Amino acid sequence: MKTIFEQGALGHGLSLLPACDVPVVTLAPARKKPLRLPQVSENELIRHYTALSHRVHGMNDGFYPLGSCTMKYNPKVNEALAALPGFARLHPLQPEQTAQGALELLYETGKLLGEVTGMDAFTLQPAAGAHGEFTGLLLIKAYHLARGDVSRTEIIVPDSAHGTNPASSVMAGFRVVNIPSGADGCVDLAALRAAVGPQTAGLMLTNPNTVGIFDKNILEITKIIHDAGGLCYYDGANLNAVMGVVRPGDMGFDCIHLNLHKSFATPHGGGGPGSGPVGCKAFLAPFLPGPIPEKTENGFRFAQPAQSVGRVRDFYGNFLVVVKAFAYLTMLGREGVHEVGRNAVLNANYMMAALQDIYDMAYPGPCMHEFVMTLDRLHKETGVSALDIAKGDFVGFVDSDDWVTHDMYEKMYTRAAETGADVVVCDFMERFADGRESMLPASLQDNWLGSAGSSCNKIFHRSLVGALRFPVGLWYEDFYFSAVMLLRSKHTEFIEEPLYVYRRGQESTMHNNNAVKNLDMLTIMDMLEKEMVPAGYKDDFEFFLVNHVLLDSISRLAKQDAPERKEVIGKLRQYVQAKIPKLSGCGSYKKESRKRRLIMWMNYHGLEDAGQFILKINLTLHGR
Repeated sequence: MKTIFEQGALGHGLSLLPACDVPVVTLAPARKKPLRLPQVSENELIRHYTALSHRVHGMNDGFYPLGSCTMKYNPKVNEALAALPGFARLHPLQPEQTAQGALELLYETGKLLGEVTGMDAFTLQPAAGAHGEFTGLLLIKAYHLARGDVSRTEIIVPDSAHGTNPASSVMAGFRVVNIPSGADGCVDLAALRAAVGPQTAGLMLTNPNTVGIFDKNILEITKIIHDAGGLCYYDGANLNAVMGVVRPGDMGFDCIHLNLHKSFATPHGGGGPGSGPVGCKAFLAPFLPGPIPEKTENGFRFAQPAQSVGRVRDFYGNFLVVVKAFAYLTMLGREGVHEVGRNAVLNANYMMAALQDIYDMAYPGPCMHEFVMTLDRLHKETGVSALDIAKGDFVGFVDSDDWVTHDMYEKMYTRAAETGADVVVCDFMERFADGRESMLPASLQDNWLGSAGSSCNKIFHRSLVGALRFPVGLWYEDFYFSAVMLLRSKHTEFIEEPLYVYRRGQESTMHNNNAVKNLDMLTIMDMLEKEMVPAGYKDDFEFFLVNHVLLDSISRLAKQDAPERKEVIGKLRQYVQAKIPKLSGCGSYKKESRKRRLIMWMNYHGLEDAGQFILKINLTLHGR
C-alpha cells in the first residue's frame, strides 16, 4: 500500500476552502527547500485513511480474544483530560513552578498505583512493558552490587512466565534459569529449590501465569527466593485478574512493572507513546530512575534518588499517557478497581464454560482472566486443526519451549504490509542448556529455499496455506510445511534480526538419539519431490537432498551412539545416491564451500566417521 506521500499528483489539492478568519502572517524564509507535503485531493485523502482503517482488526470488526490482557476500552473522559491545554501544551524544560499541576498528577498517580500493587515508590519513565521489565531488573542488579554481592548472576524464569522475561534478563546481563511447571500448571517447587543458591539474583514471575492459573504456592515461592538472598520481580501483564483483590506486594514481590494499556485503559503504544511504570518496595527506591516527583512544604518538585540507575527515558516518560491512566483510576475509585478485576475473571470463566464442550481445557477450572485450550482431541476425532480455526491474515507458529521477542510479530507483519510479501522470515537465536547462544541467519545459503528448515521463524499469508497441513506423526513436519510455503510464495522478505529464540534441548528432534525416526526425512523428501519436480524445481529439490539429507541428517547421526545409526545412515545415503547417481555433477553440490563439499563427499561414500574427525580437528585448530 502506498503512503500518503506517494498518493495523488502534482497540482492536486482542495479547491473549496473557507475564507481565512485570522490575520495572515508571513514567516521568514528559514527553509532552503520547500516542505515535501503530499498533493492529494479531498477524495484521495479520505480514501487513503479509510483504507488504512480497514487494515486494522478491532472490536468493531470481530472477536479479539486478548481483551483481558490488552485492554481496548479507552473512555472518552481519558482523552478529554489529556487534551486540557494545561497538560497538552506543557514543555518538559519549563520551570517546575509553572507545572505544579502536572507534577502533582505524576505524584498522585504513583501513589494510586502503589495502593493497587502494594509498592512503596514508582517511576513513570519506562515507555512500555518490556522497558519496565528491563528497568526492574536494573534495580535488582543495582541492589546486589551496592551490597558488594557480585555473585548474583542468575534470574529464575518459570516456563509459565511472560514470554519477554528471558529476553529482558539477558539484556540486563543475567543468565536465565528456566523452571518447569507441574501437572497443575503451577511452579514446580522441587525444581525451584534445586535451582536457587548464592548465584540467584531474583525470580521473574507472572501471577496469574500465562495459562490462567493463580499459583497456590505463591507465598512459598517468594519465601524460597528470599531465603536464598534473591529478590522477586512481578510481571504486571496479568494484573487485571487480581486488581483490587490481592496485591503483588503482599505476595512477597519486591518490584513490579505495569502496562498502562493492559490494566488502566490507555491506548496501546504499538511502538508509539506507551507507558510501563515500575514500582518497588522502599529498600529499592534509592535505585529508581530519576527524577522522581516528590511533595514538599512549598509544592512539588523533581528529586534524584540517591543511588539511581540513571534515566531510562527522555525527560519524565510519556506524560499524557499517564494522564489518561490517572483519569481512569480516579473515575473508578477503590470499588471500581475491584469490580474490574472481578469482571475480568467472571468473563473468562463464562467463556471457558461456553467452550468446554467443544474444546478440551488444558487445565481444569476455574481460571483467572484467561485460559488455555487444546485441539488435540478435536483434531483426532474430526481432522479440524488450529489452522482451520485461525482467522488472521497471517499465521505463525511457536514451539512450546521456545519464545519470541516482544515485537517479533509486529515487525514481521509491518514488513509484510509495507512490501506486499506473503512470507516473512527472520533470523533466530539458538539457546543451549548450558547457557551458550548462537545466532543463525534466516538463510544459510544463497539458495532461496535455504531458510526452509523451520516454520517458527516465519509468518505466512493465510491465502497460501489453503488445505496444506503439517504431516501427522512425522519428524521434520515443519520442514515440509515451510518448504511448500516458500515454493508457493510470490514474494518472500527477510528480516536480518534474531527475533525467534529456539531452545536446544537434548530431547529435541535435532538432538534426540532415536536414530530410526530420522528416516522420516525420506518420507518428507518423497512428498516434496511430488510438489517440486513437476513444478520445475528439480535443482532446488537436489539442494534439499545434499543439504538436509546428505549433510545435516547423516552428520548429525554420525555423532550419536544409537546402535541402529549405521543402518539408518546407510538408508539415507542409498536414498541420495538413487536420486543423485553422480554427486560431482550435482549443481547444488558444486555451489557449496570447499569444506561443506568435503563432508558431503565423505558422507556420500560412507566415510562419515572420518568426516566428523576432520570437523573436530578443524574446530580445535580454528574454533569453528
